[in-house]
Amino acid sequence: MSEDDPELDPHANPAGWPMQVVPMVARALTCHYASLTRDERPITWPVTPYVNDDRRSVDVSTGLAYPAKAERA
Repeated sequence: MSEDDPELDPHANPAGWPMQVVPMVARALTCHYASLTRDERPITWPVTPYVNDDRRSVDVSTGLAYPAKAERA
């Protein structure tokens, strides 16, 4: 693969996302995931976003302890 390969372009957009979103996703170091606890309290914790290998979705990863800590808060 060469550096000119579109699969290596961080701004490639095969999913057809709005063009305003593409640079934000390419540069994001962290974002926040919000959810609800069992008793419907909102909780938020940091996650690391990354574009999936097929460049059609954004996946996230987080530390294993964050969701458990948030549930006990």
